Amino acid sequence: MDNLDRFQKDRIEPLRPAAIGSPQEKSVFVVTQINHVERVHQLADQLGLTNVEVVIVFTKKNMAMPMRTQAAIDESRGWKVRLHEIHQDANKLSLRAAERSYNGYVKLLEDVSPSRLLVCSYERHYALLLQVAAERGIPTTYFEEGTSVYKSRIEGYETFRDPDWKHSINDIYKSVWSQQPVFRYILNPIYVALKQIYDLPSLLYKTGEKVYRSSAWQRRLLRKRYPAFLASWTTFDEFYGADPSLVKDHFTWRAAGRFLPTFVDRTKIANARAAINTYEIDHNTAIFCSQPMSISPALIGPIILQILNGITIRYGYRIGIKLHPREGVEAAKLYTKMINDFGITNIFILPDGLPAAEYLALYSDSPAVISMSSSVLVYAPIHKPKLKAISIGDALLKELDRAKIRNQQTKQLKDYIRILDVIPHVRQYDPGEINPLK
Repeated sequence: MDNLDRFQKDRIEPLRPAAIGSPQEKSVFVVTQINHVERVHQLADQLGLTNVEVVIVFTKKNMAMPMRTQAAIDESRGWKVRLHEIHQDANKLSLRAAERSYNGYVKLLEDVSPSRLLVCSYERHYALLLQVAAERGIPTTYFEEGTSVYKSRIEGYETFRDPDWKHSINDIYKSVWSQQPVFRYILNPIYVALKQIYDLPSLLYKTGEKVYRSSAWQRRLLRKRYPAFLASWTTFDEFYGADPSLVKDHFTWRAAGRFLPTFVDRTKIANARAAINTYEIDHNTAIFCSQPMSISPALIGPIILQILNGITIRYGYRIGIKLHPREGVEAAKLYTKMINDFGITNIFILPDGLPAAEYLALYSDSPAVISMSSSVLVYAPIHKPKLKAISIGDALLKELDRAKIRNQQTKQLKDYIRILDVIPHVRQYDPGEINPLK
């Protein structure tokens, strides 16, 4: 059986009963985002969990997110919901923040007293939570929320691109020394040098403080005190995902099961079918699922449209662009204007507020889903094998590089796209000679 057959085998196979403990024992889910909630509902239903508490982890930086996440939890289930604040630098290289996370999770688990702990992440502050659980003998369960779990298959993949010593030394120089005359003028008058000597203790103190706070030094401290924070947590009692066998070399577990996102909400299906009729999403209309980028839509928009235009020419598709909610109304207006200015007739913008792209693809005759690295490429074709999954990731990176657009996100996007190499049914679009817009 090849990888593709295995990945699509028994596409909606239900999970067997929970392997650890009893469904009636207290199960505590820990989540951070609104999009985790639907997966929590699904896993609780499939495992038959009846005694559930949901802990929503948040920082003061974004107080709207825990409120929205709590509102998304189905009240009819009667679950208890608890908010748990963590340091706003909980994912950064900071021993102080890590200690606060660790101590906070000690108190949290003492308060909630779970029979099992269920999480959909295993890095940074989540690794500390799992460490606390392991130290107290609390069984842990990982459930797949998105494609990030497959990054363990990518050699050299870094979720958190932390600054190295070179960056830290450069930062110290710029913030402490660069404006000091001793660095700018070697042969300055003696009084300037004497003043620098007078200021030297203060400058050395500031330098020492910056060295201690630097990411490189904090990494050394964390490696000694909280190694899991840097290495992530890889040992679970239960592991549920689309295909656990793909990551068995990185994780260990006592029991594993197949767990896929489902798209069966009746209200969303009805809304999707209405949109499918309104926008004529037929056997010739592909869905492009956009993703928010730190690059201005004015810069990246023409490049994306150029690539999509090439796809329409090659495959004869119409393409409906579904923007991410975080891209906002202004991005939709800008894309619409560019489409009109370029005279494109086979690409259009879908309105905000529609159900997820998976619903539009699964409940229509759409032939393909297209994206950079969105999970729609992974999950939609598992439910509907005839659906093509086309990534424009490689093509986009080449064009961004050609336009000399490079930043931290383009580096991370490259890693996200490499995750797709693990998924056998995703194909990278190779434009060859890209058809320029006119």
